[in-house]
Amino acid sequence: MVNTASGEEVWIPRMFLGEISRVGEPIAIVGLRRELQWKAGAISAVRRTVIEIPLAVNDIPRVPRLAHLAPVVPIRLEPPPKSRRGRQISVAVVLGAVALTFVADMVRQVDWQRRADAFRFARAWRKLSAGDTFPGVTAKVGIPAGDTSFTSDEGMRFRVLWWPNRQMKIVLMATGSEDEHYLGTVSAGGRILQFIEVSGEDVPRLLRSATQF
Repeated sequence: MVNTASGEEVWIPRMFLGEISRVGEPIAIVGLRRELQWKAGAISAVRRTVIEIPLAVNDIPRVPRLAHLAPVVPIRLEPPPKSRRGRQISVAVVLGAVALTFVADMVRQVDWQRRADAFRFARAWRKLSAGDTFPGVTAKVGIPAGDTSFTSDEGMRFRVLWWPNRQMKIVLMATGSEDEHYLGTVSAGGRILQFIEVSGEDVPRLLRSATQF
């Protein structure tokens, strides 16, 4: 086929050609079996038909499936929102864990400080000697929580220093007008931890008598 206006030649497949009419001679009218379209320099059918492939030998024709909607699968893109009560419980649990951790840490620190203080105190009273008076004792051990002085029937002056939190008592003694000197250390249960030997005196008996008040 030739376009008389542009001079372009187009080949049309024989399968698209129909009958040729000679009524309008010398112009021939060619009929088409299908509606054609010009696209990209080629002729093609406007509506393309599907060619069924013939069955193979001993093949069974398949029943076409009926059109139906695909099954709906529930998909959750976001997690379900937590209830307000659930959030409150979660926050309370977290805060409780933090508080317990803080309290446990404080208890450990207090216990460690108490043990360190007791250790320092134990080392301090072991360094006391017969020449230590009240200023020397307080310089090594610290200021006592209690301080009591009295004179026995034998004329001996005693000065008892005690630390309730450390469960310890330190006894000083003087036999004349001199200052009281270190005599010994007694625990809260009455156990004598350390004492200084005094000639002619039963020092453990003196310590027990001085701390029983």
